[in-house]
Amino acid sequence: MLLWYVQGNVGYYHLGAYSPDGYKLNVSFALFWTALDYFLNAGLQWLSLGAGAGIKGDENDGLTRFKRGWSTGVRTAYFCGRIFDSKKYQEIVASKGVASTKFFPAYRLGEF
Repeated sequence: MLLWYVQGNVGYYHLGAYSPDGYKLNVSFALFWTALDYFLNAGLQWLSLGAGAGIKGDENDGLTRFKRGWSTGVRTAYFCGRIFDSKKYQEIVASKGVASTKFFPAYRLGEF
């Protein structure tokens, strides 16, 4: 089973799950092949497969290798990227003692 969602002309892979027999038979390859063919015929401009597991990227983990095998490129993903309460945001940044930075969100600078 694969779960995707579509927004505009972009498809986003969310998750996949397989039975024990599915893992043995490597059904993930057939499901991805079918999904990519389906979305191509549906006229989507591109698909986002997401990242590998964990906070720190590991180029050698199985999930990253699997997704890289289907990919023609890499893009940076931005989550939200907007400040809805400027005053509260500035309070949080000030409480962390963060100097001026282009990193967003500034209060997370240096965590990763």
